Amino acid sequence: MSNKLRRNTIVAAAVVATGALALTTPSMAQSIAQKLDGYHANQLNKTQYFAQAKTFDDFDSCDYTPVLSRTFKAPAKGVVSVTGSLGAARDVSDPDTSELSVTVFIDGKQAGNYSSVFLEDGGTHEGTSSPIGAAKVKGGKHTIQLRASECTDGMAFIYNESMLVEFSPFGSVQKPGPLKMVKQNG
Repeated sequence: MSNKLRRNTIVAAAVVATGALALTTPSMAQSIAQKLDGYHANQLNKTQYFAQAKTFDDFDSCDYTPVLSRTFKAPAKGVVSVTGSLGAARDVSDPDTSELSVTVFIDGKQAGNYSSVFLEDGGTHEGTSSPIGAAKVKGGKHTIQLRASECTDGMAFIYNESMLVEFSPFGSVQKPGPLKMVKQNG
């Protein structure tokens, strides 16, 4: 009788231990997932999409002018990367062709090289410029901008602007270099 009671006690203890382990495993997994390399789960990644369909008629500025400006809050120190898109056409009120250059600025500093689109047809959806930029940032609010420049004889008609902004506490950034003119043979 004593052996049977001991066996039942051992079985009951094993069932209780298994149940306790099953109940604690989700919270154990959650606490493990809450920190990775010292970062909480909500600091590991953040993505935000900004868009507007604001039109800029007769756009003709040689200075890089903000056409889309938003605030982004980084949850920790890390890298913010931006993929922009700017749709434009040659402004039909000017017969000359146009070249629109677009770049990304983060906190007032150029964060990527320039992306250009040549506008010559004078239609409503003629071209898109897609600049990419990134910068190391501290946790907190940051100003993210798409800036455009049109420095030719023509003018541009800008009809939509968007940015996909992503944050990661990991990564590196190479500073963009200045534009250099390439000497052509001939």
